[in-house]
Amino acid sequence: MTRPSLTFILLTLILALSGCTSIPTSSKTNNIDIHEPSYIHAMVNDNENISNELRSEILLHLEELFQYKKNDPEFYRKINEYINSGYIKKKFISQTQQAIFNNKKISDIQLIDKSYKTSKQNKEYIVESILKNDVKFNIGFNNPDGDEIDNNLLDSNLLYFCNSYIRDQANMIENSIFKSSDSVDVLVVYTKSFEDYANNLKQAFPDAKFSLINDLNHEKHSQDILGIDKSLARKNKIQNLDQNIQIEHTPRERKDFKKVYFLMDYSSGKSIVPIFRSYLINNDFYSSSEILLGAINTKQLGDFNDLLLPSPKYFFKKIINNPTIESFHNEIKRGLIDDLLLVEKLKSANISDAYVLLNSGAINYKRNECIQRELVFWRVDQENISTLL
Repeated sequence: MTRPSLTFILLTLILALSGCTSIPTSSKTNNIDIHEPSYIHAMVNDNENISNELRSEILLHLEELFQYKKNDPEFYRKINEYINSGYIKKKFISQTQQAIFNNKKISDIQLIDKSYKTSKQNKEYIVESILKNDVKFNIGFNNPDGDEIDNNLLDSNLLYFCNSYIRDQANMIENSIFKSSDSVDVLVVYTKSFEDYANNLKQAFPDAKFSLINDLNHEKHSQDILGIDKSLARKNKIQNLDQNIQIEHTPRERKDFKKVYFLMDYSSGKSIVPIFRSYLINNDFYSSSEILLGAINTKQLGDFNDLLLPSPKYFFKKIINNPTIESFHNEIKRGLIDDLLLVEKLKSANISDAYVLLNSGAINYKRNECIQRELVFWRVDQENISTLL
């Protein structure tokens, strides 16, 4: 009887391991609205006579209108021209006209007197925001009875909000990946500094999977979580049988979860997220803006391609268009202070109801009610990030 050759044995072993050596192809469908803020896009009629250039112009003007910037009469004339030309859907006309009226009321404000108690850095952000503001503010920082602004702006409700910016993002993610589907499909990957939050999630959603990364060797630890280490070990055993044969090996994706929620800061995320993305091409990845806080330029966002963030795309457009950013963290804090002062203007103008595009998210402002952000996911794409709209 003829004995099988070593090559035959190797080929047989390779075929037997095909479950971990097949090359995956992506079947991911992007069900996230890439045209964010979607509400603004929904205002414009689906008219074939509206060119792409004109549509972009209308969207830009509507975005500026609902961001409540002070504008000149020519700007309002353009908005009314869009309405009269039938470019704005009928059901949004009254809201658009109300926004024009509210903008004019804010323009009529003579002076806003406010007193705050907060950190030195926050005082600097407030002064910066006032200097670029068209409405005059008289801000005092020495009054012991002034409104207290938490030193940690991202975890503060900023006096008037129902939740902090980070809490609103966490709520958005939790509602999307845990409560809207089976939590058994979720893997939460977290570092030590996020352990308390992860433990709370474990209690609320015990069917989800949780993995703590505390090893400085992120690649090895990530491969262990994904089961890739066993696949690579099997491949190495086969390779060692005959070094003259080069085995092409791509580990198969894990199928026991569909969504990955990253709880970590920038220093960990920039190495961990790309590893997961390279092995899991059919999964959705989620995180809050906390994972980007350490980035200092848009090129560094490439490490987070495909990550879903519950944060306004139009705000990141502002950051990207700023050539002198210190860090995403500082720019987000500045944006939150701008939000606070815009709410002060709405209150000072005695506006009772308004749809507003804040830096931290769209809101339906109602006087004497806490403010709830309405967030939308957007998928990070470093290649197209300069064209955000």
